[in-house]
Amino acid sequence: MSRSQTAFAPAVANYSTLGLPVEMRRRIRAVYAAIGSYLGTTEVEFASGFRAQHDSANELVVWCCIVAAWQAFQNTPAGRALSSPCDKQQQIVSLIMLSTGVRDDRSAGLSTAAAVQLAACYDQIVHGAANG
Repeated sequence: MSRSQTAFAPAVANYSTLGLPVEMRRRIRAVYAAIGSYLGTTEVEFASGFRAQHDSANELVVWCCIVAAWQAFQNTPAGRALSSPCDKQQQIVSLIMLSTGVRDDRSAGLSTAAAVQLAACYDQIVHGAANG
């Protein structure tokens, strides 16, 4: 067994059975690489959700906006201060809620100030994507 094929190498998700276009699979992998560890699902389970979606391309745009907003938030003072895995998971939950239209500043467990800043990052990404 070569060094790159050790038993400890991470498994690569097999997307071939999902019937998704190659570019979509690439983007799904990128989204999962960025936030997957905070979702409580495997990469294949996450990717399978796109197959089940009626409009999976739009769903992927939503997830890309969530990742972009989360990455923008990480560069804010509030984002830098909230850096534990639990904090980051709360941020992702809050962004998922925002993507569905829920605007409850405290429901994801973030402080009001952090939730407002996170929502501002999300709004900036979404409005930029809609106008760009």
